[in-house]
Amino acid sequence: MRVIRQRVHPKGFRTRELSLVTTLLDAQAYPANEIAATYLRRWRLEMCLDDLKTTLGLGALRCKSPAMVPRELLALLIAHNLAPAVMTEAAREQAVPLERLSFTGTLDALRSFCGACAQAPRVAMRKLLWIEMLRIIAADLVPLRPDRWEPRAVKRRPKKYPLLNRPRHDYRQIRHGSYFRRPAKT
Repeated sequence: MRVIRQRVHPKGFRTRELSLVTTLLDAQAYPANEIAATYLRRWRLEMCLDDLKTTLGLGALRCKSPAMVPRELLALLIAHNLAPAVMTEAAREQAVPLERLSFTGTLDALRSFCGACAQAPRVAMRKLLWIEMLRIIAADLVPLRPDRWEPRAVKRRPKKYPLLNRPRHDYRQIRHGSYFRRPAKT
């Protein structure tokens, strides 16, 4: 194990010291300042995971049979790879930074233009629609937020039911109304 202590100076924030533990032992091949810079860019990876879970709905699978699980995962991963590929092309064509393009905006544009492209009678018309879609994707820029940091917290519970934190048989003895109630403590 290798412990790296690095002072970072994020713009607009106080200087702080990072303590990173890594298995990359070769200090020549993996300099400490590059490891620290990579760690500070991790927010982009967090956003990719968030795109998978919330935007594409991969937080919970909807299929009903075990045989459909690989198919649903594959379809969602194809969709997740399609959007960044289109974003990359839009960034290259319109000369904008890839990090500033919106994943959700790209998905919205793809959904909107997909039907129009399928109904276009000529290839030339499809090409014009594709160029227009890339222009719209490139125009939907997210704010530049270097060194962004978000606390890991849940704003609200997604379901109105209480947590099952007692044995199930305790919950079966209760009245059922518009919501489940805990039994009175004895």
